Amino acid sequence: WPSRATRGWGGCKGGRWLGKPEAGSMADDSEAVEYVSRIFQVRKTLWSLLSDRGYEVQDSDRTDTVQGFKEKCTNGGVICEPERLTIRVHKPKHEKRRAVVLFSGKKDKFATDDVKHFFSQIDEEWNKYDMAHSTDSLTAIFVIHKSMTSFAKKVMVSEHQKRNSGA
Repeated sequence: WPSRATRGWGGCKGGRWLGKPEAGSMADDSEAVEYVSRIFQVRKTLWSLLSDRGYEVQDSDRTDTVQGFKEKCTNGGVICEPERLTIRVHKPKHEKRRAVVLFSGKKDKFATDDVKHFFSQIDEEWNKYDMAHSTDSLTAIFVIHKSMTSFAKKVMVSEHQKRNSGA
């Protein structure tokens, strides 16, 4: 396996988003392949869901193959940058009616820092498109690998309420 720096793991919390297999470990290799396959299926489902709800989705995204997904979203078949999985779409003829899908990466716990990071990404998305009018909307979908801590749930509710109240 290449060094962490060449694989892009250096900036990930805990050193990596997806466990680096130990030399000769078949179990870790199959776990990585299974995880990539699962994320690919999740993304295919999300593309269909967004299309069904009237968002503009490219045919190439709906019909993407596992190989195409690996080329776009992984480093040598390993997902170490969840930001590369992010999905952004908008309604036809309504550029400011948007949806964004954010992925947490392969973490055992989704904590308060992760929630804050997600909401900062939502704020960036909102500001990027200069959204302010009452007709503008941004739907966010969070894809979390395992469980969320109770504190993270409280922060998520608080951040959501803050944004809906206009504070």
